[in-house]
Formats: sequence, C-alpha cells, structure tokens
Amino acid sequence: MNNIENLIIYSVVSIIICILYNFVVRKISNRRNKINLKGELILLCLIIYLSFLFELNISPVYGFSIKVNWSNNLNLNPFKIIDILKNRPLENIKNIIMFIPLGVILPLIDKKSLRLYKLLLTGGFISLLIETFQLFLYKKTDINHIIFAVIGTLIGFLIYKLINKISDIFLKNKRNMTTYYVDSFYLYGLICIIFTSVIMTGFVIKHKENQIQASNVCLINADNDYVIYDKDSNKKIAPASTTKMITALTVLDYCSVDEKVVVGDEINYIYSDASRAGLKKGNVLTVKQLLDGLLLPSGNDSAYVLAKYTGEKISGKKIQTKKAIAIFIKAINEKAKSIGATNSNFLRPDGYDEKGQYTTASDLACIAKYFMKNEVLSKIASKYKVDDVFVDGSKVTYENTNQLINPYSEYYYSNIKGLKTGSSSNAGKCLVSAADIDNKTYICVVMNSSDEGRWLDSLCLYQCIK
Repeated sequence: MNNIENLIIYSVVSIIICILYNFVVRKISNRRNKINLKGELILLCLIIYLSFLFELNISPVYGFSIKVNWSNNLNLNPFKIIDILKNRPLENIKNIIMFIPLGVILPLIDKKSLRLYKLLLTGGFISLLIETFQLFLYKKTDINHIIFAVIGTLIGFLIYKLINKISDIFLKNKRNMTTYYVDSFYLYGLICIIFTSVIMTGFVIKHKENQIQASNVCLINADNDYVIYDKDSNKKIAPASTTKMITALTVLDYCSVDEKVVVGDEINYIYSDASRAGLKKGNVLTVKQLLDGLLLPSGNDSAYVLAKYTGEKISGKKIQTKKAIAIFIKAINEKAKSIGATNSNFLRPDGYDEKGQYTTASDLACIAKYFMKNEVLSKIASKYKVDDVFVDGSKVTYENTNQLINPYSEYYYSNIKGLKTGSSSNAGKCLVSAADIDNKTYICVVMNSSDEGRWLDSLCLYQCIK
C-alpha cells in the first residue's frame, strides 16, 4: 500500500472519529464553540493535516515493540542542535517544514492561538506526542525534533500574519482570514483523538499486510549462514549499486590500496543521472581513495576508473578502455561465482540498469559476508564521513549514503557496521547492511523497497533478532 492510499485511509478514519467526537462533546458539554461552514472546512483541513503528520511519523505499520532500545532510540541532549546547525543545517529541515502548516491553520481555528506562546506550546505538545511514541517504533526519538517543530510552527504563524496583513491591504482593512473560536479543551482533545486513531489504524493495516515492504529480502547470521528471514531471496532482481560490493572485492584481488591511479576518459561511461564521487579527468588518487568514492557516495565514476585500471592490470598491458572494462566485468562474475554467488550476472561495474544484468538477495548476502571479512572494505563501509586529499592535491569530503550509519539521521542504528545502498528504476530502493548484535554479525538485504521503507524494513528485521 503506497503513501497516498495510506493517507486517504488515515484521513477518512480520523474524520469519522472526529465527527463522532464532535457529536458527543456537543451533547455532553453543550460547548460554546462558534463555528460556521467556512470554519468547519478549516477544521477539516486541520484534521487531514494532522492525520498526514501523524501517519508520517507514528504509524506502526513498519513495526512496533514494547521493548524500548534506549541506547539507539533516544537522544535527550538539546545542545546537539548546535552540532546539527553547524555541520548539518539541512539535515532536519523536514522537521521544520512539517510543522509550518500548523502555524498557519491553528490561528484560523482557535482565536486564543493568536497568542504566540500558546501556539508554540501546541506545536511542542504535538511533537512531544510524536517523539514519545517513536520510542516504540524504529525511528530515532530526539529532543531536538521538538525544537525544530516549535521553529516550524513559528514560521507558519509568521506566514499567517503576513498573509493576513496583505489581505487587509487589498480588502481595505476588512479581514479576509476570519478566525473561528473553539475552546482549548476541545482542540487538544481533537489532537489526541487523531493521534490515537492513526495509531489504531496503523495496527489494523499492519495486521492485514506484510510489514516488510521490500519485494526481496534475506536476513542471515553471517557467522553460521543461518537464514533468519527469507522473502523471494532466490528470485532474479536488478542489483543497482549493490554491485559495487563485488566490484570492490575484485579490485582488491589485483590491486593494493596505495597504488596511484590517473582518472581518464572512462568517467564518460557513466550516465547523466548517475551518482558521482566528483572525479575529474586528470585527477591522481590512490585505490583506497577510489574505494572511498565507490562505497560512501556510491560514485559510478569511481566504479569505472577502478574497472579500467584493474582491467589493465589483469591484462598486463595498456589496452583500450572498453576492452579493459570488459575484462574487469568478466573478473567480477568469476569472483562472484567463486564465493558462492552463482545466480548473478553483472554487466556493469556500477550496477546501473542493464538488460541481462541480475542477482538475487541471497547472492548479495553471500557477497556481503565476504565483503565484511575484508578489513579494508569493512572499515570504509562503516564510516559516516571521510575527508580525502588526492595525490594531486584535490580535496573531497564523502558522506555515506546509508542512513543507518548517519548519526544525524532519524534512522541511525549504532549496531550497524555497513554496508551498501542501491537505487535504480528496475531495482527500486535497496540496502545491504551488516550489524553486530550480541557479538554476532548479521547481514540484511532488502531490495525493491521505498526510500523510507529500506531503512525501516532493515531496522524492523534487526529488531526481530532481539
């Protein structure tokens, strides 16, 4: 079920429950809310907005556990926001954007919300509800998210005031943005009712659906090859950039990490929409630095530079780029089969979609196991960020595309030790990861999931181990 379908379901359920809530409150308390048809429409917008906000953040569809992993799921240090704003100013911008509509809509619903302190408290209250429940999900609970929510609410309120001021000018001081009054107890009750309805709806959806979104999954104990979870793991699938694991393994069969490589015309072999490591023709760098660019930002340019260089080493002489790459492709397929990945056929060193190129989730788990045994590669894949200075003096900073390793990400999981992301039209969003849990190494392969799903699928599977 996609996000649009989920939004419709959550919104419809919330609207029905809120109608019943409104009816009961009116009967019991005879409340004095003054609200007309226009006000009811604005109230409806608030219900839909809150349904969407809660669905994005607290729906238990991807897993729920009453056992809280405090070490991985909780940050109560508000001063971490200084580090975020200094080093990762855009990392949590979505936490601000999500609360901007609240600052616009709420003053239209509750006259008393025009008092800024009350509006900001409401934004903080909603964010606190979200963060508290996320302790039981697989997303990170962070006090800094509450701060960002308050900032977003404030920005929304300023937008409301600006629009209100503009409407006053054009309508000759006759207010266009009329404020409708509902009492605070009703409003906070409404918020809690929607919060609860989203949680309960999520449990129903989870019960009816397979909570793992990925089409192809393989979770193994890498120490004894025991398969813990399997979902079409032997079905042929497009590998995308997970191919770069076998590319890296093959390179180190023929090259040492300190060998110097000159970037040539081979970087023109990549497609315009490919991920890049920022290499330029004429750059001089080491094999280790090329591996950094291959595995962290998932640089397709690094893949082709390594493919050409290694292909020439295998041939023992200078040859045409196309021929060198073909030799390397042959070598990675031989390498894959030699380690047990017998149901794969790689045609490109970067894994970009190609007819006839395929692998399986089971094969990728096998490749990942050997990858993690390589000290050089496992060390690179476990890093969140690397600063490299090339032999020619060029400076680059590479960040890992794996959000489970990113300490600023809401999906951060401290047990993760790697490994490799992938994304393409044929493969969907993919992640091959490795984690150390209770002194054992586990490999998790999720293929053809969604952008958020690949992180949540992986976290859900690792949670099942415990």
